[in-house]
Amino acid sequence: MWRTVFVGRAPIYEGYRYTAVSAASAFNVSDARVIDNTLDTPINATFTSAQSRTWRVQITSTVGTAGELAKTLQASVSVQIVQERTTAIGVNAGLVVAPHTRVTGQYGVHAFDVVYDV
Repeated sequence: MWRTVFVGRAPIYEGYRYTAVSAASAFNVSDARVIDNTLDTPINATFTSAQSRTWRVQITSTVGTAGELAKTLQASVSVQIVQERTTAIGVNAGLVVAPHTRVTGQYGVHAFDVVYDV
């Protein structure tokens, strides 16, 4: 990756080399359901799950003038930046649960934990 840095008006180019050291597969569980079949016969079961998460980032800045020199003139500027994102996942899964067994259904995201050197 190359990055440009200016010293005065002269550009200087800096290069970075990223080297992957390791990558491991991971499953990040967000929700789980369990079904127990205590009967002597198989049963049909359905897992249902829905998750929704909202992330909000808010930045507020206020600039103003006050004091002896600004008694007659006061200025104020206020800026507010808001970013909001909602992610949702919904899962329905049907299966047969054998007699006298337990089934666990886990929902989540398959991800990779990556380690690298710069």
